[in-house]
Amino acid sequence: MGSSEVRMKSGFSALTGLAFLVGGVRAVESGTALPVTILKVEFKAVPGLIYNRLGDSVLNVSSPAGTQSVKLSGTPYPADRQYWAQLVPVRLKLSLPTGSYSVMLRAKLFVCDKRRGLCSVQTREQRFQVSAGRVNRVTLTAPTLPLNP
Repeated sequence: MGSSEVRMKSGFSALTGLAFLVGGVRAVESGTALPVTILKVEFKAVPGLIYNRLGDSVLNVSSPAGTQSVKLSGTPYPADRQYWAQLVPVRLKLSLPTGSYSVMLRAKLFVCDKRRGLCSVQTREQRFQVSAGRVNRVTLTAPTLPLNP
């Protein structure tokens, strides 16, 4: 290995270390280094209910970091592809400083009673605590239709 290769490699290492140091200081000074907070929302199926794919089922998540909206999707219902048999879990990142926070979930769901052939738009709300810097899990149960006997 020639002396120019040694100088180039050691120069690269010095520049990499300097960039890391400067980037680290900048992140601390600006306060942007927040812990990664994950929210995983699962949907518990209710026997006899399916979800209409043509309706815009939406999950709104309100936290101190703001509100995020996610259009929901699901696994196809085998008897009719116009419906979902189950909703797919949603995974969101929240930008929260260290601590514990109250979060509000609001789901607008287009649910159908497959036995009776009736559909309705239902809202499900749930408040819970999340811990910043962790994976937080919550399960929402679909509302039952008032049309069920």
